[in-house]
Amino acid sequence: MCNSWSSSRHNIGCFLCILGSTIIVIHSPKEEEIENIEVLLLKIQEPAFIIYVILVILVSLSISYYFGPRYGHRNVSVYIILCSSVGSLTVMACKGFGLAVKETFSGTKNELGNSLTWIFLFLVMFCILIQMNYLNKSLDLFSTGIVTPIYYVMFTTLVITASAILFKEWQHLGANDIIGNLCGFLVIICGIVLLNTFKDMDVSMLDLQRQWRPRRHSAKTMLNDDEEEGEEHGRIQSLPRSYGTSYNA
Repeated sequence: MCNSWSSSRHNIGCFLCILGSTIIVIHSPKEEEIENIEVLLLKIQEPAFIIYVILVILVSLSISYYFGPRYGHRNVSVYIILCSSVGSLTVMACKGFGLAVKETFSGTKNELGNSLTWIFLFLVMFCILIQMNYLNKSLDLFSTGIVTPIYYVMFTTLVITASAILFKEWQHLGANDIIGNLCGFLVIICGIVLLNTFKDMDVSMLDLQRQWRPRRHSAKTMLNDDEEEGEEHGRIQSLPRSYGTSYNA
């Protein structure tokens, strides 16, 4: 019974996380088309994106050296926050490298001699190594069924956030899309809470069924259980005793 409830809780939590992410993706701003790598370089130098990169670096360092060793083994979100935040920069660097390769092979301009192209490639490989390292730590400490949906949610959310900051896509969002994104975040939070908060609680399906019963019916059921226990105790006491035999009440 307890395993059945645990499985149901896990499935519902995963479903809510995926549903919330899907809602966010549907209502997320449409990505702006970048003409060339020079335009991308100008956008990278915008103060908002620089602040985001600095925040990611500070969060990653604080988790790596302080919060991770102290709380990483107790809270599944600690290392996943690091993986997801670094992963958002991986996607942005991958977009830059992809744009350089696209320009080179299309014949528009040879970007292989541009140092920014190789900086993007280095950032992609470096960030992927960090992601894999801390994602493996999470998988060693927690169940794959818990790590995967939470990582998917955080990674998707932070990639959309980084992309929106870099390309300023939120300026074109309507009221419906803003409400949709907020609802998606609330659904995700419910899923994550369901996956994490109740994972150590010893609750069986019978306990849940009793909670849904009417008060009078629940009291009657508990009374019947007490009567059956009393009858069992009486039968044990009425058994003939022999030398060396003892019955514990």
